[in-house]
Amino acid sequence: MANYINDPSAITDWFRNTHKKHYVIRYTACKNKWLECASWIKTTRLMGTFLFKAQRGSPPFMKEEFQHTVFDFTPQPGIQDFWVVTAWNPDSQIHADSFNKAADEKLEQLLKDEGFIHFRVTGGSPDGIHAEPGWGISCDEQTAMRLCAEFQQDAVFHFSGDRITLVSRDGQSRIQLEGTVQTRMSTFR
Repeated sequence: MANYINDPSAITDWFRNTHKKHYVIRYTACKNKWLECASWIKTTRLMGTFLFKAQRGSPPFMKEEFQHTVFDFTPQPGIQDFWVVTAWNPDSQIHADSFNKAADEKLEQLLKDEGFIHFRVTGGSPDGIHAEPGWGISCDEQTAMRLCAEFQQDAVFHFSGDRITLVSRDGQSRIQLEGTVQTRMSTFR
């Protein structure tokens, strides 16, 4: 990973040349140590922040919007604990519907092949402008995190009873969402 700490002009030049091709991680100084912020930026404004090109496999992030996700699904009898994984828009890159549908079919086939109980769950923005079909999967955390990584998702949702927890791809960041499953239900039709 290139080090641009001591040359702000190099940061600017690098960013102008590569911001459309790569994600960028924002770093900030704290007590003379560089700490990763839990967000990625796609902006041309540097605002005094140091930028580093992210390599594939870099730590995932959880967008603020994820915390406001609402869900559309039919509760399954007897299943109170499940994980929601999607295959749409890997690494938060917008893809054509045909690409996303093919990725979704691949995930569904994998779930069938591995014998997991699964059902359709669509998550999206409260205003309904953005929605991504995914799968509610009755599985353990290790399996959910494996699927999250395999399908290059930033995070997954864990439904347990009436609580929903957002979990980052690396499992290090966990945010319990406000409200209950009932208050997070919506319809994307």
